[in-house]
Amino acid sequence: MTIAILIHEPRFKKHRVLVREVIAHGMKREKLHKNSVTVVLANDKEVRTLNHDYRGKNKSTNVLSFADDSEVAGVRHLGDIVLAYETITKEAKAQKKPMADHLSHLLLHGLLHLLGHDHAHDDDAKRMETKEIKLLAAIGIANPYASL
Repeated sequence: MTIAILIHEPRFKKHRVLVREVIAHGMKREKLHKNSVTVVLANDKEVRTLNHDYRGKNKSTNVLSFADDSEVAGVRHLGDIVLAYETITKEAKAQKKPMADHLSHLLLHGLLHLLGHDHAHDDDAKRMETKEIKLLAAIGIANPYASL
């Protein structure tokens, strides 16, 4: 398993180890041993541009996932997960959650999107939330939907 972390937003530096550990946890639990993921730790401006260019939405969001599914030397690249520092920080504060817990949730949420999970419909959303809750519980993080 390969996890590349690109830090575009310096305030994310202190979370580098957490990012690697959470993505590795998700990949192990989903049996993605011969796969790679890139995580881009960005800011709202960068995510807003990506959200506009790829989704037609002229605003920032907490996490974007770009599935790839290419293969190099027997390693399948699942895609890229891009996170927005300011949005995630504001959400964690508003929801009264530790930044590390909220960031962990969004990392796993992004990983599940790379695997084809979606939340566009109620049934799909419930399946995805259930999977997120289980993955988070395995690393000691409470159900992120319980307090919403």
